This record gives sequence, C-alpha cells and structure tokens, in this order.
Amino acid sequence: MTIQVTKFMMIVLVEADIHH
Repeated sequence: MTIQVTKFMMIVLVEADIHH
C-alpha cells in the first residue's frame, strides 16, 4: 500500500464516522 492509498482510506473512514 502506498501512503496516498493509506491517506485516502483514513479520509474515507473519517468521512464515514462523521456521516454516522
């Protein structure tokens, strides 16, 4: 996994957390 992918995954998780 690249750093870009990791950052993207983190953002997705944070977004999901906010929307829930």
